[in-house]
Amino acid sequence: MTRLLAVALALAMALLVAGCGDDDDGGSTVSSESASYGVDLPDGWDEASDTEKELAASAAGAVVDDATGGEGVEGIAVTSFLGQGDLADPTTTSIIVVREPIPGGLDFDEFVEISNSNIKTLFADALTSEIVEAEPIDIAGEPAPTFDYEATLQGEDFAKRVVFIERDDQAFSLTLSSLPEDAETAAADLDEIAASWEWTD
Repeated sequence: MTRLLAVALALAMALLVAGCGDDDDGGSTVSSESASYGVDLPDGWDEASDTEKELAASAAGAVVDDATGGEGVEGIAVTSFLGQGDLADPTTTSIIVVREPIPGGLDFDEFVEISNSNIKTLFADALTSEIVEAEPIDIAGEPAPTFDYEATLQGEDFAKRVVFIERDDQAFSLTLSSLPEDAETAAADLDEIAASWEWTD
């Protein structure tokens, strides 16, 4: 059973605790060689370093292990960690891109449905709203299923938007996290990033 959305929320939880810094100036093109895509960042957005992504993934892994009774999640990778400003500030608007193999026997729609079901189950105490389907966002010329929800993490309220992409036998989730008052601007930035998405293989 896939837990991609659970990992994305776990990453958000871990980042609230650990925080990550970044020295980029933003407004640039970034790429993920391991996942074969590139995006253009809006002004004010930066990409975390590989070390910071690894620290975030490690912290999230501990959260997921706890939530799954040590079962963990196999084959998942954090391919991008982007933020608007200081990533050491947990309230900074950010996007985490996570890649996961689609388990055999599942089609993409079933994968998305199970992922949403898992987030409700594993993080029921953190969710403060229903997971609501939004208008799909176009990524690389294809409509990508998009969902909105709200969560409270360590006493702070956050607005979340998750976008799913299918690529061969892999699924990607882009999880946008922002303060509720910044959600509209954050969504516009996500649209800009999504519009620039290109597969590089």
